[in-house]
Amino acid sequence: QTTPPVNNHVFVSMLDPSQSGTASLIYSTYLYGSANEEGDGIAVAKGLIYVTGWTSSTDYPTLGAYQGALVSEYDAFVTVLDPTQSGGASMLYSTFLGGTNEDYGRAIAVDAAGHVWIAGVTYSFDFPITPNSYHPFYSGTGDGFLAELDLGAGTLAYTTLLGGSSI
Repeated sequence: QTTPPVNNHVFVSMLDPSQSGTASLIYSTYLYGSANEEGDGIAVAKGLIYVTGWTSSTDYPTLGAYQGALVSEYDAFVTVLDPTQSGGASMLYSTFLGGTNEDYGRAIAVDAAGHVWIAGVTYSFDFPITPNSYHPFYSGTGDGFLAELDLGAGTLAYTTLLGGSSI
């Protein structure tokens, strides 16, 4: 997206530190829908850019999504960009992640297999949990979560909640 947004939204820029001024800008884009977003985590692996955060936009862009729709007022998002492409071709994958209450992606990493790991916080009793979860039960006061997305298969490979009886 190249048009500056009106509300609070995410921007991603890649710079070449060996250049100066405008020549240093390699890639830049906005990520947004019609409401608000915040980018809280970014990773770069094998030349791709991985971003997580939260959105309140029902029309936040998705592509090949594990979860194609906003489920609550705020859901986490995961977006993968290829800075060697331009326009819509630069988005390789984008999904919402959350349950019926607030969910926020805070950190993101990519492992050697190319799986994307997201850490965040959820207030959703129905946050998507996989059967192999370490801790599948929501505490009721807000829990951390750890989620693994297998982008090749388009699946949620693993999730667990991490929390106790208070925030």
